[in-house]
Amino acid sequence: MPGGLAVVVCSAWFSAPLAVPVLGAVAAAAVAVEERYRRR
Repeated sequence: MPGGLAVVVCSAWFSAPLAVPVLGAVAAAAVAVEERYRRR
């Protein structure tokens, strides 16, 4: 069981820096959708 927990913790640690660009992309998509509907 501790081995599985270590794998989960390591995966979270390595994927944490990727959250910043993902959040940026989601925010950009939300702004684009708002702009698209605003122009209609």
